[in-house]
Amino acid sequence: MGMGRQNIEYRIQHTEALAGKGKARRKYVLLGCLLISLAIACTNKDKIPSDVLPREEMEKVMWDMIQADRFSSQFLERDSIARKNIKTENLILYEKVFQVHKITREEFIHSFKFYLSRPDINKVLFDTMAARANRRRADVYTNPDVAK
Repeated sequence: MGMGRQNIEYRIQHTEALAGKGKARRKYVLLGCLLISLAIACTNKDKIPSDVLPREEMEKVMWDMIQADRFSSQFLERDSIARKNIKTENLILYEKVFQVHKITREEFIHSFKFYLSRPDINKVLFDTMAARANRRRADVYTNPDVAK
């Protein structure tokens, strides 16, 4: 009987020692997670990487692309010859927009994907473009010569 009791006491002590090590390990894991969270929280969330078009430039490019789409839908779709190659004509118009802004298609796509991945910045971009469209619409209604 003496051996059984010693064995049980040894197991209890061993279990308590392991539990103490587990608590210490959990404290370090928790501290590590806290430090990582703090580091992430302190980074500049509005920072745009250097290989991405700045928001103001992206607004201009997207505005011109929307205008190209609008031109395509209002004029090219009515033209029977252009209608056959509407996708090709759209791509040509997009390339012209890229040339005007001195960027490549790849730069635009990379930047566009970045803005899509950041809804907070993307919202500002589209809100600004919507405000610009509303101002332009108001100008056209109050002064029809602006539309020309």
